[in-house]
Amino acid sequence: MTPSASGGFKEEVKQAWAGKLPERYGLAEASFLDLVSPSLTPGCRILDVGAGRTPVLTPEARPEGCEYVGLDISRSELEGAPAGSYDSFVVGDITKPTPELEGRFDLVLSLQLLEHVKSLDDSLDNIYSYLRPGGRFLGQLSGTFSFFALAGRVIPIGATRAILKWAQHRDPASVFPAYYHHCWASAIRKITPQWNKVDVIPIWGGSAYLTRSRPLLALNTAYEHWGMAGNHNNLATHYIINAQR
Repeated sequence: MTPSASGGFKEEVKQAWAGKLPERYGLAEASFLDLVSPSLTPGCRILDVGAGRTPVLTPEARPEGCEYVGLDISRSELEGAPAGSYDSFVVGDITKPTPELEGRFDLVLSLQLLEHVKSLDDSLDNIYSYLRPGGRFLGQLSGTFSFFALAGRVIPIGATRAILKWAQHRDPASVFPAYYHHCWASAIRKITPQWNKVDVIPIWGGSAYLTRSRPLLALNTAYEHWGMAGNHNNLATHYIINAQR
């Protein structure tokens, strides 16, 4: 399921040259939460992995009787979340087993966390173990071969924080080192053989980093249109993993 383009190649590049992102960017931003909604049943147990001070679902978006648990490697991030963000939380590393979480959850969520772990294989194995049989995992992550991932391998983290502050007004404290381990479509499928069902959805969203430069915005929009049209899914900038245990 690749987000549909808002127009043809020329139309998208024309929009980008005018400083506008293609309309499909709005569709991509909404698609993750749209996929989450069918799993939000009354009384379900949800584990939010790596959200820290910003849980994926706010309390008002959760179903009645839901138990919402946070897992993050940083206690300060979890404690910095607004009051009521979690029913409980666990300070732990998703790449290492946490026995108290095994088999407890109907749904595990992870939004823009898994590109930051040193082993995606171990992380997905642990997520699998935290789910009940038939449970569901929904995660969104950045791709290994996106231009910003490749740049991040050579640009020091301090410089990366400064660039994102200028380009996207990002709080430098919200920018963490990323490793992009196995973060491309065919690799994700290869490391998830035990799952009952795995859908890896490519998202092409790198132009959002380039809105300060219209020539770069237009160039990257053209590249993304080529990637989408040719189904070059291993080159996508982001992925949604929709998996069932």
